[in-house]
Amino acid sequence: MIAIFDVEAKATACIASIQAYLILNRDGYNADRWSMHNKSESAELWAVSLPPELAEITGEIELVEQYPEGWRKPVEMT
Repeated sequence: MIAIFDVEAKATACIASIQAYLILNRDGYNADRWSMHNKSESAELWAVSLPPELAEITGEIELVEQYPEGWRKPVEMT
């Protein structure tokens, strides 16, 4: 799942929250950060990919299964 934000600071805060959650709850997790946010090319919107264990979160966050049209897809890390 992908969370969509209308404020960059909210996307950044989401990434920090995911990082803190994973450090505490995922065995062997030791990355410096979860991810970077991905800015839409056509709107003032930012996307954050969610880890599988957080894909069912609810609240004020807009969740989508794939990037909406007009988004530059992030480079896949290998």
